[in-house]
Amino acid sequence: MSRISPRFFINLSTLLALALLLAAMPGNALETRRYSESEKAGFAFYGLSHVEPDFKSWIENTDKWHDARPADKVTLTQKELQRLKNGYFTYIPDIDLIALTMEATITSSNYFAQSQKEGAMTNVTITLTGLPENYFPFQIGNIWVAIVIKDFDILTHHTFTADEYAEFAKKMGLTGAYQLSKKVNMDIRLRPVSVDTSSPLTLDGFDMWLMLAEIGDMTTWRMAGKKKQFLWSYSASWYVSDTQRDLLMLYEK
Repeated sequence: MSRISPRFFINLSTLLALALLLAAMPGNALETRRYSESEKAGFAFYGLSHVEPDFKSWIENTDKWHDARPADKVTLTQKELQRLKNGYFTYIPDIDLIALTMEATITSSNYFAQSQKEGAMTNVTITLTGLPENYFPFQIGNIWVAIVIKDFDILTHHTFTADEYAEFAKKMGLTGAYQLSKKVNMDIRLRPVSVDTSSPLTLDGFDMWLMLAEIGDMTTWRMAGKKKQFLWSYSASWYVSDTQRDLLMLYEK
């Protein structure tokens, strides 16, 4: 990763101050729909590491660029450079959270009959599908970044008393003497907080740079017929939903 000159930091600090000011004004925050979650992860990683993003490598690693005709690649590169630069200087980690929806399996430590014995405690665990380790990989240009979620294990393990588990098992549609094993979904919104740029780690055969993130909001749900059935949720004390933010802006007007 190439280092940048002190002169860039002076310009960057000025631009970031301006971006924060503009972002506080209605209609000037990061237009989230214009940017993928990988791009937001890239904005966060480079912003926290104080390294100039190589936006050209981001563009040239996309199918859109590879599939374009040679005559169109120059125009495409110019437009994408402007879009990515605008996103980078407007991005605010506390507001523009990285959103993930993951499939998972929810299991219990006891069969139902065991869970109902006097004094029994039943552990319920959520395991992400295809991600046995606590990290989420993102390819950003020509590098890989692994987002590690702070306290994720605590939020994916719950302990129930006999009465609590009886109610939960009923909600999950568990009957008889079976052990819980159900497919669920998780919506997670992350705020990156720090990076380690000392050296990458080799994970699953790839060199990955580490970025630590906190959960702002997490909801576990499953489909019950045609409706979403919400199982449990968590929101950090600092988290403000998009709806709440819109209401606050409306009130300020």
